[in-house]
Order: sequence, then structure tokens, then C-alpha cells
Amino acid sequence: MMKIALWTAHLSDPGDPAWFDCAAQYRFLRDHFPDQAVTLFTDQPDSGTSPTSDIASPADLPRWCAEHDDAVLLVHYRDGPLPLLDLLTSRRAPVILRWHNATPPWFTFGRQNADAHAALAGYETIAEIARHPHIHIWCNSPFTREQFRALGGRADRSRVVFPAIHAVAEQATPEARTAHDTSPHETIVLVIGHVAPHKGHINAIHVAERVKALTGRPLTLHFVGNGFHDPTPYACALRDSIETADCKIVLHEGISQSTLRDLHTRSHACLSLSEHEGFGHDVFGALLAGVPVVAWAVTALETLLDGHPFAFRHFDIDMFASAIAALHDPAVRSRVLECQATLLPRYRPEITNDQILAGLADVFPTGRQDKAASAPDADLGEPSLERYPAILRQVVREWHRAAEHFPQSSEADLAYDSHINITSLHDLRLTRAHTEMTTARRYAALATENDTDLPVSPADFQCFPAVITTPARQSGSTGTARRYPARPLVTGPSITLPAGAYRVRFILDITLHTPGELTVDIEAVVNGTHVVGRDCLTCRPREKMPPAGVTFETTDASAPVTFRIHPRQAFTGTVTFGGARLRNAHRGFTVEHETEDQENPPLPVSEIETLLTGGRGRAVLGKVRARRLFRAGDVARDEAKWAGAARLYLKGLLLQPDHFDYTVQCAHMLKETGAMAVAERFYLRALGMRPDDPDLTLQIGHFYKITGRPDDARRYYEAAAATRHPAASLARAELQGAGS
Repeated sequence: MMKIALWTAHLSDPGDPAWFDCAAQYRFLRDHFPDQAVTLFTDQPDSGTSPTSDIASPADLPRWCAEHDDAVLLVHYRDGPLPLLDLLTSRRAPVILRWHNATPPWFTFGRQNADAHAALAGYETIAEIARHPHIHIWCNSPFTREQFRALGGRADRSRVVFPAIHAVAEQATPEARTAHDTSPHETIVLVIGHVAPHKGHINAIHVAERVKALTGRPLTLHFVGNGFHDPTPYACALRDSIETADCKIVLHEGISQSTLRDLHTRSHACLSLSEHEGFGHDVFGALLAGVPVVAWAVTALETLLDGHPFAFRHFDIDMFASAIAALHDPAVRSRVLECQATLLPRYRPEITNDQILAGLADVFPTGRQDKAASAPDADLGEPSLERYPAILRQVVREWHRAAEHFPQSSEADLAYDSHINITSLHDLRLTRAHTEMTTARRYAALATENDTDLPVSPADFQCFPAVITTPARQSGSTGTARRYPARPLVTGPSITLPAGAYRVRFILDITLHTPGELTVDIEAVVNGTHVVGRDCLTCRPREKMPPAGVTFETTDASAPVTFRIHPRQAFTGTVTFGGARLRNAHRGFTVEHETEDQENPPLPVSEIETLLTGGRGRAVLGKVRARRLFRAGDVARDEAKWAGAARLYLKGLLLQPDHFDYTVQCAHMLKETGAMAVAERFYLRALGMRPDDPDLTLQIGHFYKITGRPDDARRYYEAAAATRHPAASLARAELQGAGS
């Protein structure tokens, strides 16, 4: 009997397209092979994959593999460290890894570092998988297959297997598609996708504003997805853009398929400006629903939309806007829909099913031997729009109008990648080397100094979506109560530390709305499984939360350490997380102890420097050099040489990044030079070091006041005014002035 097991690694949300694809493959295999054993290992046994008799917990997978050493294991995976990787790479029986291509790490580095590290680990895992000949890869698009090959994978061990998507069941009939403008007096633009830096939501707002200016009609932009109210840096930036947008924007989170159908029916166009797509579920959903699509044809969409007149290979905000404006012409709209209809046969359930069977034939000697043809790679040498002269003429007219209205083709705050977006092994090695160097430099001082208290930003942790990750400036949280599960709410960062004992303290506040007590485990874990430190705290309603922290010891300097905050019970309330502070728990080496040793005669300066630059002394020399740079910066500051002072402070902070006072001084100098965006980052970095500093809070309020952000200024003035510090009176005066 043929035995197949499917496993959803890191995929537990039934609303995730990757989870839907896994469930669809399970149902197809179960129905196509009714006499065979098909088992699904998942944490979601009640997600429409009945019967549940063949559903098992992932915890049982190692035992199942040991008992069925000839069975095929089909693993659905996106990114992050892959659990049981050693089991997969050492298994003798064939393994199929279904890769849902993840976004490369550079889209989130610096803003959402935990996501970036998960993506980097994911690409490195795929590169490791490529070295094992018994593991086959099922890619969700020709682009993902090219990505796998760029990471060292072989063509004969990879196949394109299109994913299942919700929209197939909702496909519009030819009669339902219309060439008539659904909204002749208004432009309705639909953008679908979860909130992430690469999805292009902010860029879509710029396009919508230009369409409104070109057409002279009211415009409504509908955003459909999840994460609009998350506390991530990108979501915050998106909310700011929405508030200042020159068009109406409507947000839709967690909507039903019937509501999405209604939006498809009413929409003038579906806009996709995503910088990275493994397949493009939302675009194909719009095609199936008969909505005209305007897309930036990069990554997977470059081949899957080949031949579409409004699939542009280069980012041109005026061209995107011109295409949407041209759709008000009935002839253009009709021709675009005709062209889209010719693309639909590229994706059909029958093709996907044949691809699955062909992939199984690769690993089952007795299985089906005829190979299903995957979608051919198209020649993208010529722009698709040139194949449709009538459409081209209309779009060119609109584009010339855009050129007259907008002298520049790009906004100053737009940021986007090139249209070629393949991640190479070279990219991974450079990124890994950079992250390891940065982490090692940041935590090196912990090996030598007892007084070092290193801040760890909340961006370095992975947090449950309902966790508020803004720096904690008040002792309690006043956010809307939410439901939290009995699972790790905060995890990270994965760091290597010199052998020794350490203490980590979390900037954490839990306001409990559920009756009774809540027990929360605080853990330090080595290598993902070995708990080296644990503490638990008890939270009660209307009581101040006890300090959250744990002391731990590590003996292996190469083993990564991760921290977890894990409630034992589900509860209702609010959780605010502002990062952590890490320090050495032992008395260690200090400069004074070394220099007061009277048994050793004084050494020449060159020999002292040689000793300091080796091993644990390197951090000491770095602080000495940093002090010189800071003093030189003070001189430049006193002479009103703002730019020179900023450069010197920046150089010093590279050597001593945790110096609070000079982080603030650097922010002041950057503000004086007009580099407001960079100055803001340094003010917030300093706030992460001392979240409750009233003077700094007041200064940040001043900063937002002069940069034209009164709501942010008020928030910081109110925080400073609530203290007993002398800065409180100044903050209250600012609030009174703003009120008058």
C-alpha cells in the first residue's frame, strides 16, 4: 500500500493561502487514492479537511516516520527554522518539500528584524535542502522554481505545482464579465493582500491619487487583507499615509468570500504593486472574477501574466495610473477583459491535479509515469502592451497627460526594488555575514562588563499579532482588550552569546480582564528546545504586574539563545511589549581591575593596544576610541558645526551603540542638519534604552511639533506631563499652548 503523509510546518492559520493549498492537496490525494493511506499532520484538525480519522498531531510525526520508513512525506513550508530538518535530510524514503516562496529578508531588515531573520533562515534551509538528492521540491510557480535553482537546486528535482486558491470556486461566468464601466462617475480600485513592506500599499495610494487627478472623478481605494491595525513599523507608516491621502480609502479585514465577490463586482480595476510574489493568488482571483488587472509584473507575475497589456515589468507610477484611467474607455476595458480571458486556461484545477500526480510519479517507481506538462516559461523580451496597438495609443495619451500634470515620475518617499528579484547564494552569504557581524559586535561587551545593559528592540522579536510592540512609556496599557491564546506571545531573538551567566529583563505589561489569575512562563531556550532558564509570574486583575525576567547560563558560545513569554492559559486583556534589556549576571573584567595590577610593569602603548584588541579587551578599546570621537563631536557641536558633530557622534556610536546620552546628542545634531527621518530613528533608539526618561520624552515631543506631527507631539507631551520631573511643567505648557 502507498503511504503519504502531509505536514504543515509553521502553517497553522486556516486563512493562510499556504494552509488552504495543503488542505486542498490532502483532499485531492485522499479522493484520488481511496485505497491508500493519506495522513495529514496539522494543528488544525477542524479546518474543513474531514474526515478527521486521518488527521494527526505534528508531535506524532517522528514516530510515524520511524514506523513507515518507505512512505513519502510531503512537507508544506514557507520560512523560518524548519522543525525536524535532521529527520528529513537523514530519511531514506523520498521527501517532497512544497515551498511557498517567502519574501527575501531585505524587505524587512531594519524595521521588522524578526521577520527578516525568519526569511533568511528559510532561504538557508532551502539551500540546505538542495544538497540532499532524496528531497524533491514542488514550487508554486516557474519563478519559485528559478529561485530554487538559484539557491543550488537541480532542475530534475524540482517541479512546478500550482497552488489551490479560494477564487477557483468563485470564478465568474463569461456572462458575468462586462465591458461596461461598473462605476462611470467614480473610480473604484481594489488592492488585495496582507500588510507587509513588499506588498506596495503605500505605493498604491500614490497611484490612486494620480488616477483621481487624471480623471477628475472621485476615487475610492479598497484595501482587503489583514494587519492594517498591527503595531508593526510598516503598518504604522501605512496608517499615516492613509490619514493624509487625497482619496477615500476603505479597509476590509477578515471579510467573507461573498463580500469579496461583491467588491470584485463593483471594482473598476484591481491593482497589484507587490514587489515579490511566489504565485499571485490575489491577482488570479481578480482574473477569475472578471476584474481588469493593472499589475507590476515582477517575480511570479512576470511569467504568469505574460501577454497581459497592463502587466508592466518596470515600476512607473504614471503608467499604472494611466492604465487605470484608460479603463474608463469601454473599448479599452472590453479588450483588456478579452485578453485576460485568454490567460485563464493557464491556471485550472485540472492542471494542478496533473502536476501533483506527475510529482508523485517522480518519487514512486510504480506510480504514474507520464509527466504532466507544466506551464512553459514565456519569452519576456518584448513589452506585452506593444502587442495591442489600440490600447497602447490610449494609454500613451493618458501617460502624456500624466507627464504634463506631474513633472517627476516618482515621489520622494517611494521605495521599490528592481524588476529582477532572484535571491542568490551570494546574497544569502553576504546577509548572513552581516547579521552575524552586527550581532557579535552588539553583544560582545556582555563577556567583559558587569555594568553593560544592552537594549533589545521589540523589532528583534516575533510577537503574536495582538501584542502591542510600541515602547512602554506608561506602566499600564490602555488599548482595547483582545483575546490571547495559551501559546508563546513573544519569541526571539536568536542570538549567540559568550559562555556565561546572564540576566534578561523584559519591558512587558499585561493588563488582565479575565477573572482569576494568569500564570506566565518566562523562558530562555538554547537550540530551540533546551530550556536553560525559567521563571514564572502571576498576573491578577487590577494589580500591578510583577517584573518579568529570567536568569540563565549558557556553556556553548555557538548555540543560539531564544527567549519566550508564554501564558499557560488563554485570557482577555492587553499585552504591551517594549523589548528587553540583557546584561552579564557575573562580576567580570573591568578596566580598573586590570590597570591596578601592581605585579606587572607598565607596558608601551603599542603593547597595551595589542592586548586590548585581542579577545575580551577589544570592547574596552572600542569604548576608548568612542570616547575620543564623542569629545570631538562635543567640540564641533559647541562651534555650531552640526553636520560635523553628527558624523563624529555616528562614528562613536558604531563603537559604543548603547551610549544613551550621545544617542540623544546625535539625534539633536541630525535634527539641526535637517535629516529628520534619521533623527527620528535615533530619538526612538534612545527611547528604547530609557523608555521612562521624562526629559527625552519632552524632547521627542518638541521634535514632532517642529516636524508638523501634532498628534505624535501631544502623545509624548502627555507622557512627560504625567511625571514628577521638572520636564513635566514644560510639557504641560506645550499642551496648554496647543489647546489654545
